Amino acid sequence: MDISVVIPAYNEESNIIPICDEVIASLNKMDVTYEIVLVDDGSSDNTFNIMNQVAGKFDCIKVIKFKKNYKKSAAYMAGFKESDGSIIVTMDADLQDDPSEIGKMIDLIGRYDAVIGWKENRLDTVSKVLPSKIFNWINKKLFAIDLKDNDSGFRVMKREAVSELNLYGDLYRFIPALLASKGYSVTETSVNHRLRYSGKSKYGYSRFLTGLLDILTMKLIIDFTNRPSHLFGYMALGMISIGLISELIAIFYKVFLGHLFITHMPIIIFGVMTIILGASFFGIGLLGELIVHQTRSKDLYEIDKDLVTHTPIN
Repeated sequence: MDISVVIPAYNEESNIIPICDEVIASLNKMDVTYEIVLVDDGSSDNTFNIMNQVAGKFDCIKVIKFKKNYKKSAAYMAGFKESDGSIIVTMDADLQDDPSEIGKMIDLIGRYDAVIGWKENRLDTVSKVLPSKIFNWINKKLFAIDLKDNDSGFRVMKREAVSELNLYGDLYRFIPALLASKGYSVTETSVNHRLRYSGKSKYGYSRFLTGLLDILTMKLIIDFTNRPSHLFGYMALGMISIGLISELIAIFYKVFLGHLFITHMPIIIFGVMTIILGASFFGIGLLGELIVHQTRSKDLYEIDKDLVTHTPIN
């Protein structure tokens, strides 16, 4: 079995060596061929230099350096693209994910396409736990995916499932829902959760607020990706209906109350403009879909340095 462990990192200089040591120690106990793909997401500290040092020590490590901070979705996409394994593992660099749990998760991958690590006894602050619980509850209700920890960054996935992902923004948080929407089987298993080894978390309540907008985006992607005309059709129908009602009101005043059209010119103009806007939604929506499709087919990041320090997996 060929395994690629993808680890994005942003200002994690104190954690790179211990996370690599633990992952290697864990995988050495298994009968597998493996690699570790470290992605420096534009760190401003010494993260990349330490990654480079570790890569020089272990020939199983690849290092990718972004020119700036492109966020985790781009880091994942770069790591997936540069990895060679048939099984992809994602972990955070803060050592809260326990590498010794990888084996247990891989044991389930024969029956499922993706296995999510559920932090059953989570050792985080309230500012992370509470938003995460709300986020997971909304995910379960909207996307009908029965997982307790959709937001977990500790995942094991088959290559064919990963190849279906097109992550941008904060959509990495919805990987289970995205895979399930494409017909892949997703499960979870409880994993050991630890305190952050070093440094400070980059997340809190602010991520929850942006996450609510991302949930709306996800709902549109999952429900309307294969039928965009339905989405824009609903919007156009709503606008045109409002416009027609406005015009009917003006006609009512003219025919039944004897008012001059000129006295209701604002509502007449509003109705006409709304109808035109609704009709435009069809064309604008289709054009927008074409533009977005072309844009997302390109990499949403720029690699500053791409260091391949080992022989790729065959």
